[in-house]
Amino acid sequence: MWLLLLMICIMPFEMSPYLAIADSFLGIFQDFTVIKALGLVGFGWALLRIAARDADEGVLTSLQAKLFVFFFAGVVVSGLISGSGFLIVSKYLAFLFFLPFVLLAVKTQDDLRRVLYAMAATLILIFPYAYRQSLRFGGRLGVGLSETNYFAANLVLVLPIAFVIALQQRTPGRRRLWLLGCGVLLLEIFLTSSRGGFLGLLAAGMVFVTRRRGFGAAFALATALIAAIVVLPTDLGQRALATIGGAEPPPGLEQSNLAHTALFWAGFRMIADAPLWGVGPFNFKALSGYYSGLDISFMAHNTYLEIAAELGIPVFVVFVTLLLVAFGAFGRASKLRGSPEAEELAGWGEGLRASFVGFAVAGTFISAEYEKYFWLVVFLSIVVDRLARHQEPAAAPVPGSRGRLAGFDWLRGIALGLVVLRHVIEVTELPITRDVLVLDQGQLGVALFCAMAGFFALGGGHPVSRWAFDRARRLFPGYWIVTAALFAANAVTAYKPASLSLFVSQMLGLGYFTHGGENLINVPSWFLSLILTCYVLAAVVRVLPRRRPMLVALLGVTIVVVALRVRTDFTRQILAFVCGMSLRTFGVPASPAPLRTALVILLAGVPWLWPDFGYAAWAVVALIIAEAMPWPDGPIARFVADHSYEMFLVHGPIVVLFVRMMHLPLAWALGLALIVTVVTAIALRRGADRSDQRGPAGPPPIPPHCAIRDNAGRPRGD
Repeated sequence: MWLLLLMICIMPFEMSPYLAIADSFLGIFQDFTVIKALGLVGFGWALLRIAARDADEGVLTSLQAKLFVFFFAGVVVSGLISGSGFLIVSKYLAFLFFLPFVLLAVKTQDDLRRVLYAMAATLILIFPYAYRQSLRFGGRLGVGLSETNYFAANLVLVLPIAFVIALQQRTPGRRRLWLLGCGVLLLEIFLTSSRGGFLGLLAAGMVFVTRRRGFGAAFALATALIAAIVVLPTDLGQRALATIGGAEPPPGLEQSNLAHTALFWAGFRMIADAPLWGVGPFNFKALSGYYSGLDISFMAHNTYLEIAAELGIPVFVVFVTLLLVAFGAFGRASKLRGSPEAEELAGWGEGLRASFVGFAVAGTFISAEYEKYFWLVVFLSIVVDRLARHQEPAAAPVPGSRGRLAGFDWLRGIALGLVVLRHVIEVTELPITRDVLVLDQGQLGVALFCAMAGFFALGGGHPVSRWAFDRARRLFPGYWIVTAALFAANAVTAYKPASLSLFVSQMLGLGYFTHGGENLINVPSWFLSLILTCYVLAAVVRVLPRRRPMLVALLGVTIVVVALRVRTDFTRQILAFVCGMSLRTFGVPASPAPLRTALVILLAGVPWLWPDFGYAAWAVVALIIAEAMPWPDGPIARFVADHSYEMFLVHGPIVVLFVRMMHLPLAWALGLALIVTVVTAIALRRGADRSDQRGPAGPPPIPPHCAIRDNAGRPRGD
């Protein structure tokens, strides 16, 4: 334990020449430093503990550890195929050795407390030295110690942890001392003048405050932080305002923005050239000049883009999954209640979750995959998860309960991601294929939505009039607000030709039939015409005493219409909806597993035989898998599920605003578009809920989990 604490305390000084030992060790570990030497000693100690069977749980029993091993294996494969060599892979080998050291050293809650206190105290106490170095080298805070943006990201990673520690102190003196330390960390973030660090701080603060005080307090915090950088005479404020065109850019900022944009596009070109195994570990910088046209080679300055470009899309998916699993572990721990130990662990989980989000946001502006504090927190998620299970043993799952339905939340997020990605590609002209194998991304996402809507459309025992009213009050209020706002904005910008008849038609949800999909103000709103058509069919089926013959007839008619290629962009989505209704009515989810497996295998090959039928086929496959498998539950999946309809409505015009009309650097434009989309979706959903005096709005066209459970939390079938 004390060896690990020593490593944590000197991690910020790794770039110091005083800690350098040799250019390499055994020809494997390049730039060998004191920290790497301590890590090797710790790895040897961990191996001895494992050999003595002193480990309570296996090092690789957790999902995070397995994913990291898969990630490392992907790095090795990419290095071998690309010819990067083993020396580059050794950078990740050091983290592979670090994993068992952390898990064997941090076994109890007391151990975890020491580690978290050491992380927070180190970056608080380092401030005088860091400030001296910034004065010495005449730069932003972090110069002479580390790179400023990386230093800012590590500060963001630690600040919520320090704040939780302050709140947990039992004496006023200690609480004030730790709060003072939090103020020092906040000051350090501002003095780094890192725009990515500030956005990470914004994200971490909003996540932390939202859980404790709600969205209103989170937005108040965000407003206060933004006002602070605007009002206070800081370099951060000048750099941030200059980025969005509100101030004169300081020297070098404009060139930095242009370089970031060029590197962003270069990353996508690398991915297009080597999507499976990437261009090779640590090769982004060497190839950036060729792909970007810049005179100087740079790293990607985007963790996710660099990993996808260097290691390939499969390894990128493993990396993102690892982050999501770690985030989920912190989220589960934050829900603990009961004993003082459980409450303390819940507080740490809450702080680590906010820290993780903040660092993940900051990581979109730096290449942070080699940061030791980051991997330490990832590995600590394993420890937190184990301690949480000891505090609150997992309850046996209730048949039909939330865990089973979480698969639909994930499926809804995948569908929304496909639709958004298709629109982003269209607006930005990113060099990414518009197809998923042989199917259009956006159309496949809509097919998933329609199949889920059909699956739930025939549930429940409400009269058809009540059912229709519930759907209408879920569909139209938010849609009317968005449509009216966009027509008003279009009147000012003249972005598209519009008329009174188009406005009336779109407000009624009939715009696709009267004016065509491409002529609509906010093209994605054609979905309303589609879902209204689908719900009319569902209403007809609901009123019939015998539903199966009607569904067979509908299947036959829609198959013939699609085969004749009659408006296939529209009719193949209706086929997906009818398939969703049929899947539930004919009891496919309750059929024997071999039968469902055979059906999945047969339908999986349909797109290559007849692409127009492939959308419905893959949607049915996705529904079967989502319903049959246990999926991890979590706040992100629930949030996306609850707000998927609103985000579907507003994402298109927001992306157009930031990319085409404001002409921001692409990374900033997409990041801001994501934030504004989420905020707008939350506002729309809350407004719709409050407009209904009888309670929350009814089931959406793409039903979230709340649409299939009653007020007591029991499944109710619709």
